[in-house]
Amino acid sequence: METLIRRLGCHFLDVFKLIDSDMSPNSHHHWFADNIILKKFPVVITTCIDVCLETALSQKGVTPIYLSGDISKDKELMEIQSHVVEPVHVFVAASFAAIKVITQLNNLIGK
Repeated sequence: METLIRRLGCHFLDVFKLIDSDMSPNSHHHWFADNIILKKFPVVITTCIDVCLETALSQKGVTPIYLSGDISKDKELMEIQSHVVEPVHVFVAASFAAIKVITQLNNLIGK
């Protein structure tokens, strides 16, 4: 894993999108999805190494917020989410740029 990170740098997370195309959520993903909906986890940030958690959430009517890494676009998405009544905060940061956005805009999470 460490070798992949060193060699691929910021493209490391893109590799996993090629691997997970046939995967579907298992009981663990559904357990996390149920507990996210019950707000046992106030905020969830996933790197989208596989899409199983996102799929389980979507099957239960929750749409994760996919962050692009563009701070102005992501800020707008987070501000829209902050106005939703009883929001479920699930952010998908599928790139290092998106993870950086989360650190810069963390004051908007959980408003």
